[in-house]
Amino acid sequence: MPTLKPQPLAGTPLNFAADSGFYAECRRRVQTFFDEHGISPHATLGMYLKTAAILGWFAASYVLLVFVAANWWQGVLLSLSMALALPFAYLQVRSGGVGLKVFSGIMIGILFHMLNNLSSHLGLLQSWRPFFAAAAPSVVFLVAATAMMWWVERR
Repeated sequence: MPTLKPQPLAGTPLNFAADSGFYAECRRRVQTFFDEHGISPHATLGMYLKTAAILGWFAASYVLLVFVAANWWQGVLLSLSMALALPFAYLQVRSGGVGLKVFSGIMIGILFHMLNNLSSHLGLLQSWRPFFAAAAPSVVFLVAATAMMWWVERR
């Protein structure tokens, strides 16, 4: 009769054997693949084009929602379009954590919506020019997005 070994409990850290060189060999092979095919391990033109197309989709939906939508159903459809575009704006196929990125994208969208409403109400109360009250949240998010993309590309 075989003896059963106790299973580790949840939350117990796992211990692995010392590095056998697998990780270094894997990284070497991946780098060799990139070198042989002339692909950058950080970003390619296709990634930039995909990002630009999806951000263009998001921007077009936003502009149509703010300046063109006249009926409630147009607002709902354009809001749905923005909600679909936002999580995909900067996803990379090579990285994991898609659920966290989608959740973060939705939370950023809600934050933008709240900031946009706050700016419009403050603009009415403080007699700001309508253009500045409407453009302030977009400018804030543009600056934040530019800083984040610079930070990602710098890494």
